[in-house]
Amino acid sequence: MISLEEIGRKYLPSKNQHNYLEVMDFHLNPIREKALKVLEIGVQTDKSVKMWEEYFPNAVIYGFDIDSNCKKFEEGRVKIIIGDQDEISSLEKIPSDLDVIIDDGSHIESHVIKTLNHLY
Repeated sequence: MISLEEIGRKYLPSKNQHNYLEVMDFHLNPIREKALKVLEIGVQTDKSVKMWEEYFPNAVIYGFDIDSNCKKFEEGRVKIIIGDQDEISSLEKIPSDLDVIIDDGSHIESHVIKTLNHLY
């Protein structure tokens, strides 16, 4: 099965630049085919949600972003939720039965903690 790094070279998400994909693949590969719901906080472009859609063959990929323009990336198994990571009312739009959560959103510590506390 193709690695996350190889898929990353195809889509070129920002995570590719920081060498995160090798580490992510190490941790996520054991549940790759079992995962049914994957959330990525912070969409910005379609690059990473397409990458995750290919990497997780059986999962719906939920992208969460504050920018309503990201809704245009919704297709296939990719669903986009528009909301603010700092607002509980926005976080409540996210399914509660996720298999994987990737937080690449605001990178503001208080937002990360709020999101972690709400989703876990």
